[in-house]
Amino acid sequence: MVARTERVLADRTRDALSPVLRLRGLLSDTSMGRGTALILAPARQVHTIGMRFPIDVVFCDKGMRVLHVVHSMRRNRISRFVRGAHFAIELPARTAGDLRVGDQLLSSPL
Repeated sequence: MVARTERVLADRTRDALSPVLRLRGLLSDTSMGRGTALILAPARQVHTIGMRFPIDVVFCDKGMRVLHVVHSMRRNRISRFVRGAHFAIELPARTAGDLRVGDQLLSSPL
């Protein structure tokens, strides 16, 4: 949940904590359902190379404070390196909405 708006970004999450799971990410998926998220950690950068759909990506520090938001990251792209990021939360495109740098996410995914 986003503290400022009390909006729930996802109610179903999947963790990618090992190097293999982070590398695989969403590559084998054909879409992401509303209310789902993939949480990668540690992650300071992500890619959509080989993916079949665009995603929103929220980079957060260890305290779950938002550092950077990528809206509708298209296929076959590489995000910028986000200094201080520990989590990358991948969401269906157009889910991050009005999320801003500095917003606090209340529920820690891990």
